[in-house]
Amino acid sequence: MFLNKNGRDLFKLIDQGDSFDEFYVTDFETSYLLGFSHEKTLHGCGIAKRWVDSLKGTKHHDELL
Repeated sequence: MFLNKNGRDLFKLIDQGDSFDEFYVTDFETSYLLGFSHEKTLHGCGIAKRWVDSLKGTKHHDELL
């Protein structure tokens, strides 16, 4: 488990290459759950569902696949 101060810290951690096949992220209030599975699928629950849905059909979404 890693505690990140902000999205930039999280991005640096995830951007370390293939270190993580799968990860899940939430906040202390559990207002969202953002997950990236070993099947290379991005999931979002709570307020993160809107974030993931906004990526569908964009360049960023295609880069994840």
